[in-house]
Amino acid sequence: MILIEDLDDISIEDKKIFLELKRRGEKSKTWSLEAAKDSQRRDIIKDLDEISESIEESLKKQGFVK
Repeated sequence: MILIEDLDDISIEDKKIFLELKRRGEKSKTWSLEAAKDSQRRDIIKDLDEISESIEESLKKQGFVK
């Protein structure tokens, strides 16, 4: 996993690509927090969700996502 200190450092195109991958992943996701076998997996899922939300919020602030 890559540490991103400032989401504004990520290019708009990279953010859009990430959001598209997130949307596709949500459609085909076969696991969830309830299905996670251990707390480490649940923590990883939660962390990835937080990163996704942060990127989406950054795009909204920049006017690229409604």
